Amino acid sequence: MLNFALIVTVNLHFTVRKVVSLIYIVFCISTLPVFAQEPFLLLNIHDGLAESRVRCMAELPDGRMAVATTATVDIFDGTAFRSFAVSPQKAYALDDYHAYRRMAVDDAGRLWLHNKGSLHVIMPDGGGAVNVDSVFAAMGWHGGRITAFFIDNGHGVRAGATRYWAATADGALYFREGGQFRRVANLKALKCGVPEKIISVSNRIFLCFSTGRVCELNRDGDGARMVFSGMAVADSLSSQLRHGISARIINGSLWLALNHKDEHHAFLTRLDLANHEWLPVIGLRTRTSHMEMAADSMVYIVGNRGIYIITPDGRKKDKIRGLPVEDGNRTFSVSDDMSSIVFDRYGGIWVGATESGLLYRNHRRGMLIHTDSVAYPHRSKEKYCSQRAKEYAERIAPGLTNCTAETPDGLLYIGTRTGLVVVDALGNVAARMGECDGFKPANIQSLLVVNDDVWVATPMCISCVTPVGAGGFELRHYGRLDGLCLGGRELLAGKMFREDSTGIVRAGFGGGMCSFCPDSLKKSLRYVYRHEKDDTVRRESYAAFFFAGMAILLVAVLLFVCARYRKGRRAASHDDFPERTGASDVEAVTGKPFTVPTEGKVREILDTGNGYDDVNADELFLVRLRETVEAHLSDECFSVQSLASEMAMDRTGLFRRVQALTGQSPSAYIRTIRMNVAARLLGESNMSVADIASRTGFSSAKYFSRIFKDTYGMLPKDYRRDKTGK
Repeated sequence: MLNFALIVTVNLHFTVRKVVSLIYIVFCISTLPVFAQEPFLLLNIHDGLAESRVRCMAELPDGRMAVATTATVDIFDGTAFRSFAVSPQKAYALDDYHAYRRMAVDDAGRLWLHNKGSLHVIMPDGGGAVNVDSVFAAMGWHGGRITAFFIDNGHGVRAGATRYWAATADGALYFREGGQFRRVANLKALKCGVPEKIISVSNRIFLCFSTGRVCELNRDGDGARMVFSGMAVADSLSSQLRHGISARIINGSLWLALNHKDEHHAFLTRLDLANHEWLPVIGLRTRTSHMEMAADSMVYIVGNRGIYIITPDGRKKDKIRGLPVEDGNRTFSVSDDMSSIVFDRYGGIWVGATESGLLYRNHRRGMLIHTDSVAYPHRSKEKYCSQRAKEYAERIAPGLTNCTAETPDGLLYIGTRTGLVVVDALGNVAARMGECDGFKPANIQSLLVVNDDVWVATPMCISCVTPVGAGGFELRHYGRLDGLCLGGRELLAGKMFREDSTGIVRAGFGGGMCSFCPDSLKKSLRYVYRHEKDDTVRRESYAAFFFAGMAILLVAVLLFVCARYRKGRRAASHDDFPERTGASDVEAVTGKPFTVPTEGKVREILDTGNGYDDVNADELFLVRLRETVEAHLSDECFSVQSLASEMAMDRTGLFRRVQALTGQSPSAYIRTIRMNVAARLLGESNMSVADIASRTGFSSAKYFSRIFKDTYGMLPKDYRRDKTGK
C-alpha cells in the first residue's frame, strides 16, 4: 500500500511538472513577438529594386519608402521602385563626420544621405541628386566650410519640425532657426571632438559622441550652456569603442547603443533625463546598425547578428536571428546582416538586409487582396462596352485598345497597351495616364466601374481611379504589399468581374484568380498619385485643326514669297542679260543648226505645248535648262538637285540627258552658265567684281576669282582690261 501511494505520488509529481512545463512553453510561445512568427515578403531586384544590398531606409512624409543601396536611392510607392543614382560630383565632403550610412527626410521633402564622409541630397520628385552647396545657400548658410552636419527629426516630419545643426572647422556649432543659422556653442571648449549624433527636446540639446560621452546643452537666448557631461560606459571601455552609434529618446530616457571595435559586441545603455543617472549597461552580441521603437514601445535594435527586441524598461530582451520569408510557394529564412528597420504609418515593418533586399510584413496584407489557384468562374468581357466606345477607341487608339468602360456621368475610359485614356461627355480627350501616374507597366488589361470609381487591372497591379475636382483624377495602386501575389503570373485581359450579391471583385490570372473588396481596399492607406487637369490635352482635337491651319497658311506664305522672288529675279535677268539664248549657244552645245524662237513663241511652247513639233525636243530642253539656271543665277544654294526639281526630273535622268546633250555634268553646266554671264557682265557693265560674284551665285569674290581664272585663264580684272581696255 505504501509502495502504491509512493508510485502514485511520484507519477502525479511528474504529471504536474509536465503540465507546468507545457503551460510555461505555451506561455513563452504566446509571448514571443509576433514579429518573429509571421512571414515577411521579400522585395529585391526582381521587383525593381536597383540592387539588393540595402544600407539604410527612411519613410517620406507622403508614405513612400526611401531605400539607400550601395550606389542608389530608390523610392518605393507601394507597387514600383523609382531609382536615383547617388552622384559623387554633387556630394558635400564632411571632414569630421565618420559614421555609417544614415538617411533622414526633412519637412521640405528632401532626403539627406550621410554616406560615411560625404553628404548627399536627393529630391524624390525633383530629379534626384542635387548640388548640396546650392541647398545650403538656399537654407541661408553663409559661413565657412561645414565639416559635420546633423538632422534631428525627433519631432516628426511636419512643417517646421526638422532641426538642422552644422559644425565648422573652427569648432563652432550652428543651429538653423527662423530661416538662418545661429551660433550656439563652441565644440572645442567641450574637448570631446565632433559629435556623431545630435538630439534635441525643446531647449535641451544632447550631443552624443562615439567615445560614449554625452553632453547636454541648454539653449538660453542665442547661445547655449552646458548643464551635463557624462560617460555612458567605464573609461576603460571608452578606448575600445568605434564609430557607428545609435541614439533615441524613448519614454523620458536617452537610449544609446555603442559598438565595440571587435565588430561582434555592443553596449546598450540609458540616461534618465530627469536626474541625469545612467541605468545598467546591457551587453549585445552584435554590431548595431540602427535602433527604432515600435507602436507597442518595444525597442528594436538591428545589427550583423540579427534583431534584438527590448522592453521599454530595458530588462527583457529577445533575439531573432533568421527572419521567415514567404515568396510564392517557397518559404525560407533570411539570416543576412540587418542594416535598418522602419515601422511605417500603415502598420508595416520594413527590414533592410545587407545582401537580400527589403523584407516587409503587415498583418493586414493578406486581408486586402486574396489570391487563389481556383479557376476563374467568369467569361472575358467584351472589348467595347458600347458603340460610342468602339468609335472613340478606333479613332484615338487604333489597334492598341484592350478594354473600355463608361461611367454614369458620361466619362469614357479606354484601356490601351500604353496607358489609360479618358474621354469626356463632349468627345474631348480629358486625360492620358501612363507610367508617370504610377501605371507600371502601363498595359491596361481590364476596367470595372464601381460607384464613382474605376478599377483598373494591369498585368501586375490593381489600381483605383477616382475623378476629383474639374478634370482631375486620383490614382491608388495596389500590389504585392496588399496581398496580390501572382507567383510570376499576370492578370489577364477582360478578366475582372464584380459579384452583385457580395460586392467582391474578382480578377483572373493564369492559373487562378484574386479577390478583393473595393471599399476595404480603398480605405487602406496608400500613396496617392494626382493627375491634374491638362487644358492642352483636353483641347487636343481643336489643337490639331489649329496647327493644320497654321501649317497651310505658312506654306501659302512661303509659296507667295518664292513666286515674288523668282519673278523679281527673272525681271532682273531680262534687264541685265539681253542676249539670253542665241543660236550660237545652242549650236555650240549640240552641233546642230538652230533658229532661236521668239520669246513669245518659247513661252507659248513651254506653257501650252502648241507648236512643239516646230522646234526640236533637245533644242527646247536646252532652252528650258538655260532659262531655269539663269532664273536662279544669284542663288548660291541652287544645286543639281534643285535643278532636277525645277525640270521635273529625277537627278539620274537629268544627269544622263545633260551629259548626252552638252558633254558636261549638270554641275559643270551650271558653272559654265555662271561663268558666261560673269564674262558678259565684265565686258559690258561697270559692276564691281564683288557685285558680279554675288549676281552669279558665288559666296565670295575671292572664290569667284579663283573659279573664273580656272575657266578663262586670267583674273576677272585682267579679263575686263583685255575686253574694254580699262
